[in-house]
Amino acid sequence: MGKVAPDGHCVRHTACLQATLPPSWVGNGEYSRLYHFGFDSRCHYEPDCRDNCGVTPFMDAIQCGHVNIALLLLERHQACPSAEDSLGAQALHRAAVTGQDEAIRFLVSGLGIDVDVRAKSTQLTALLYAAKEGQTSTVQTLLSLGADINSKDERNRSALHLACAGQHVACTKFLLQSGLKDSADLTGTLAQQLTKNIDILRDFDHTVKS
Repeated sequence: MGKVAPDGHCVRHTACLQATLPPSWVGNGEYSRLYHFGFDSRCHYEPDCRDNCGVTPFMDAIQCGHVNIALLLLERHQACPSAEDSLGAQALHRAAVTGQDEAIRFLVSGLGIDVDVRAKSTQLTALLYAAKEGQTSTVQTLLSLGADINSKDERNRSALHLACAGQHVACTKFLLQSGLKDSADLTGTLAQQLTKNIDILRDFDHTVKS
């Protein structure tokens, strides 16, 4: 068996976090260096071995934008693209957090992952995760892939609530320009009540007046 670190990381996790796979390596048999990073079947690592947070090597590759590594894990090691971490989040959600737009397109358009799939513990969609982190480009990418702009979490918070709570000016402005309307969450709180940022409040005013 391969060695595992105290945090549950095996060498395959490390490879997916740190390594990139040059396009010229794919299909030409030059895998010797990757073998040293834990991709050799003789290392006996499970395709979906998990660290202490339930994260698989495939998730690590996706959240770091290493799409070629993720593809290798799928084709050579039958990794599961919809595996969930300890919070019920999938690779799609983790890619939304880190703003990996190419990886998101790969998952949704290439693998058919549901763009509105929810993390089990939080009921957040990828769009909500992206808004929470202020990943404006990723919000735009997800919407272009058909994400529901009106999705809400278990507390009835919209992407506007999460963007405003994080004081993300550009993301809030983009959501408003995309037609998302402010609404109350389960406590009766509007998104604009979660910020005192002058630029964000001005964008809300402009939306109301337009």
